[in-house]
Order: sequence, then structure tokens, then C-alpha cells
Amino acid sequence: MKTECKLEKHLIEKNIKNVIILCRGKSVEKIENFEGNSRDNFCIFFVNKFKELKKNKVLALKIKEKNSSFNVQFINNDHVNIEDKNTLDFFNIKCIQSNKKRTDPDAPKDLKSLEKNINYSEILYIDESTKDSDYKLKSNGMSCLGYVSTFSEIENIHIFGLDFFECDYFSHHVHTGDKSVRGYQPQKGKVAKNQFRELVDKNKNINYHIYTYAEFESVDVDNFFIY
Repeated sequence: MKTECKLEKHLIEKNIKNVIILCRGKSVEKIENFEGNSRDNFCIFFVNKFKELKKNKVLALKIKEKNSSFNVQFINNDHVNIEDKNTLDFFNIKCIQSNKKRTDPDAPKDLKSLEKNINYSEILYIDESTKDSDYKLKSNGMSCLGYVSTFSEIENIHIFGLDFFECDYFSHHVHTGDKSVRGYQPQKGKVAKNQFRELVDKNKNINYHIYTYAEFESVDVDNFFIY
């Protein structure tokens, strides 16, 4: 799944080795108690829609405390997930990363008014050497995690809000407007959880810290931490 990436180059230049990924599950609220290492430089990836985090003053303040100078919105092909410029600026988002190729008809276009760098990369499989559907990443949160896992200099990834559809959304489903997961999503979450384990096992050079309400059996690996 390795590909040339402007984002990776930028993080290397800024000596950023630690990433925070904020997904849309209820456990994103766990960032309220996250301290991390004050000496670490972080890049924060916001997956899809996240204006609700701005409305929650406690969480918004906690996120901004990280003083990250370069954050990213990671979006799928659904234009409804693109945030307004005020929200992007509030969280210091400098780049919008699409999980589609620029040439894909579903890739978001006409984003010049947001005045942000737009990066396109097709991010679909755990292993791009195989197009087996079993390896197709099952959520945009997993696409973001798979993408960041290819970055050669990353040491720690802290993931919030990735609950594998075992509990409600933090705010709501962008299409239904309801907090509840949809009927087909729990099965999708089971596949995604297996994919998560595979990513952890495949990338021994990265420490994966997941703050989640999902249930995990004990995993006896040195680079996997559950909170």
C-alpha cells in the first residue's frame, strides 16, 4: 500500500513521529483524558465530519492544547463530510486528504474556496499487492489508519473514536442524523477489527494506542495498547 505521499514528506521535514486519529465513534470523547508526552510533536487526522467536536468546548480545548501546527481532514468520496473553512481553521487544518485518486469520478473536486492543500491517494486495501476483497478496508477510519501506517518515520499512532460499530456514534450518522449505528454496520465492524489486528501485526515498528469502547480479547503483542 506504499505510495509517494506529500504528507509523509512534510511530517518527516517537521520531525513529527506521533499521530492522533479522531474518528466518529463515541470513544472520541476519551481524548478529554489524554495527556501524551508534552515534548512530542503531533499531527492530528480528523476523519470525515467533525464540527461536533468544535461545539463541545471541553473536547475542543483538549484538542487545541496539542498545539499541532499541521492537521489534516481525511475524507472519503462523500462531499457531505467536507467541513466549512471556519471549522478547518479553528482546528488548524492545513490539508484535506481524499482516499480517492484525483481522476476518480467520485473524488471531491472544487475545493479551492477552502484555501487548503488537497492531497489525493487511493487507499482501499491493507495490501495493495492484492486486490482481494477480504483486504478491502471497511471504514474510512480504517483507511486513515492504513494510510498513516505506511509512513516510514511514524512511531506512535493514537486512535480515538474507532469503536468498530459496537456502540453509538459520538454525535450522529451523517446521513441518518441518528446516533445509532445502522443494521449492517456491526458485521462490517467485525471485519474491520480483524483488519486492525492485521495492521498492528504487520507494522511492528509502530506503536498502536487505541482508546475505544470496543471489546478486544487480550492481544499478546508489544506494539498494541488498549485504553
